[in-house]
Amino acid sequence: MPRDPENFDPIENALNPFPTIKSKNAVVRLCQEKWGVPVRLHNVRRATNDRTLASHLIGGCCVYSERDVYCWLRSMRRAAADR
Repeated sequence: MPRDPENFDPIENALNPFPTIKSKNAVVRLCQEKWGVPVRLHNVRRATNDRTLASHLIGGCCVYSERDVYCWLRSMRRAAADR
């Protein structure tokens, strides 16, 4: 199904959709080093446990994709207050 062109995100589309990030610590490093977002390990653990951060269970370990991590970060966006 084609995506809505109005909501098309070229950054999300360019990211790797395959699970290649092999630990929660690697997710923290990705967020901090690649995107400059100050994410803590606690945030990644909580998001994994409550399933707001998508992951794949491979060999008993949670493995993440860049695209899923990016979508998770975008999902935490808050709208600006109207004044």
